[in-house]
Amino acid sequence: MPKNTLYGILKSMNLRKHILIIFFYSLITIGFTWPLILNLNKATPSIIPFYPQYKNMTDEYIAVWNTWQIKRAIESGENFFFTKKIFYPLGANLAIADHSLALSIMVLPIILLSNNPLIAYNFIVLLSFILSAYGAFLLIFYLTKNKQASFICGLIFSFSSARLAHVIASHQAVMSLQWIPLFFLFFIKIFRENRFLNYVWAGGFFLLTVLTSYYLSIFLILLGILWVILNINRTNLLKLIKFFLCTAIIHIPFLIILIKAFLQGYFPQGKGVFEMSYFYGADLLGFFVPAFFHSLFKNLVGGFYKNLSGNAWEHTTYIGYTVLFLVLFSLFKFKKNREVKKFAIMAFLFLILSLGAVLWIRGRPLMFGNRFIFMPQYVFKFIPILNNVRLPSRFVVLVSLCIILISGYGLKYILEKCKKKITITFLLSFLILLENLCLPFPLNQEFKIPLVYKEISQEKESFTILEVPFCVYSGAKILGYYYSPPQYYQIFHKKNILGGNLGRIPEFIYEYYQKLPFVSSIIKLQAGKKITNQERVLDQEYFLELVHFLNLKYIIIHKEFVGSIVHNYIESLIKDKVIKKEYPDGFILYKINKTDNSYPTRIDFSEKISNIYIIKGLKRYKTNPKTLWSQKHSTILFFIETLDDYKIKLTLLSLKPQELKLKVGKKKITLNLSKGTNSPEILIGKRYLNQGMNYINFIGKYPYSWGINSMEIRKNSSSSHR
Repeated sequence: MPKNTLYGILKSMNLRKHILIIFFYSLITIGFTWPLILNLNKATPSIIPFYPQYKNMTDEYIAVWNTWQIKRAIESGENFFFTKKIFYPLGANLAIADHSLALSIMVLPIILLSNNPLIAYNFIVLLSFILSAYGAFLLIFYLTKNKQASFICGLIFSFSSARLAHVIASHQAVMSLQWIPLFFLFFIKIFRENRFLNYVWAGGFFLLTVLTSYYLSIFLILLGILWVILNINRTNLLKLIKFFLCTAIIHIPFLIILIKAFLQGYFPQGKGVFEMSYFYGADLLGFFVPAFFHSLFKNLVGGFYKNLSGNAWEHTTYIGYTVLFLVLFSLFKFKKNREVKKFAIMAFLFLILSLGAVLWIRGRPLMFGNRFIFMPQYVFKFIPILNNVRLPSRFVVLVSLCIILISGYGLKYILEKCKKKITITFLLSFLILLENLCLPFPLNQEFKIPLVYKEISQEKESFTILEVPFCVYSGAKILGYYYSPPQYYQIFHKKNILGGNLGRIPEFIYEYYQKLPFVSSIIKLQAGKKITNQERVLDQEYFLELVHFLNLKYIIIHKEFVGSIVHNYIESLIKDKVIKKEYPDGFILYKINKTDNSYPTRIDFSEKISNIYIIKGLKRYKTNPKTLWSQKHSTILFFIETLDDYKIKLTLLSLKPQELKLKVGKKKITLNLSKGTNSPEILIGKRYLNQGMNYINFIGKYPYSWGINSMEIRKNSSSSHR
């Protein structure tokens, strides 16, 4: 078996020794995360023990929900990368969400057998420690051929304070680092060996990274490009092009999904996209200050982390003095070694990028007069997709990779010169772990399912739930009140929910909920704003139509919000339309009485209730409120009670003769509009439609050159058109 395969690398050292190394990494993981192993079915790592004020606002609830997605997709037969379960009725594209798909597949038997995503998620956490360490071991062993040095480097990479902070914060994007060293292992082999399988392995591990995290994917692209620049010649450039072609072929199915996400707006390009980079770069002193969670020093460093420009876990970049010594020793001892020099340059550049767009020192920005001193990462602001790397401190991941690449050489030298290799290995391992110690490992045990959700889970029909507090949250922007447990509870009741939490959310989702009657009032009240009498009248007038449209059956008031202004407003508005039930654990449920409403056959876009049908790209002007004017691309939705052939009549206003393309359901149509009012009738066979929700996508050549006044939808009983 050739050594360019993964099996060949494993065979280069006795297989039993590999098993022994994995065993030791497993033991260290269990001990280092104690008592997680005893609480697999009822707790997860969490920042709450350190920051109790963030209770119900932490990411572990969403991380467990992400783990459940693979089970949902299998059980429902739906696309894993898209769900209507959150942000109903719009749904969400999960392609660039941080979901650790590869590890979720690995723990799929646990999800299916236990029916407990908490256990599965905790296994993902534990596996990420073991596999990250073992991946780093394989990389350094390939470069040094020294087992002890490679083992220590595995500990440095997997048990670093920066990675631990994100494990505690349940950030799957920075927790699941296991594919990075394996990618780089085969990537550098591409330039050292002329074997095609290296391209396949490197491309495969890059794909696994893409299926784990958008951030890490960008990091690997930058890592690969920088490595080639440092080894630039015609041959290496051709090999890089060959790698990109090979990787593109491997990624074709997923590239299509990513392009769709990009076109849908999941890579926002607005003014505020990059702003977080000003505040979430690494603090320069943070590389030398122990982590906020450190078992011995947390009380001493609390003041430092309190004064930083962002939260403590994103700013944890502590390297450790043992590791710093190893890096400096390697740089001194191998200062003439070309490989070490290149790794040092890479470490320095990634460290500079990790500092973000503005340099911060001890929680204060470095300024020249009244102006910020911008760092190189500021350039990302002007580069699409890269401007979405809004948490530059995470570049410390690549700094950690470069650190083990440098340290490996120094460790090999020390261990080969020393007679007591086992003693030195143990001592260095102990010091590295001690500098990153967090015992007992902080856990959140608030995963008990409230009684109301247990009851709802018994209902087999499909419907929608509105939760109070209402929330649309992406990490960069929040609409409503950030409250993460409801999305976790969905694992058990399996019904659609309004709002939700996702790493990246297109702007049209925020805009959609802000236009909905009743829901928009809840959002305003949660923000401390007042509701006008006119808004209250409209909420009452359109409530039942909204309920029918959204298939809304329950409104749940969480115990922390019982008696709040929002709760009182809702109850006063709908008390004669619901059945109220109070639960011993403090929750209140409103069951909405069934109505005889049906989906409208005519939608007048001059009425406010029509906002529920407008997805994106349409704007109403005060000078002509009866018409919605369209951007180049716009989308509306409509519902049909039964699957049949339908006739759709549109009333369109065009400012000039032009061609307008439509996609109604699954059917593509081209309309030739004349100047003025147009009333085309479109016949759609049932094979192009879905029972329930359907979309109409408009594609025009000129923005705001045409608009829509109304739409009529009727069964086409006289036609056999298909």
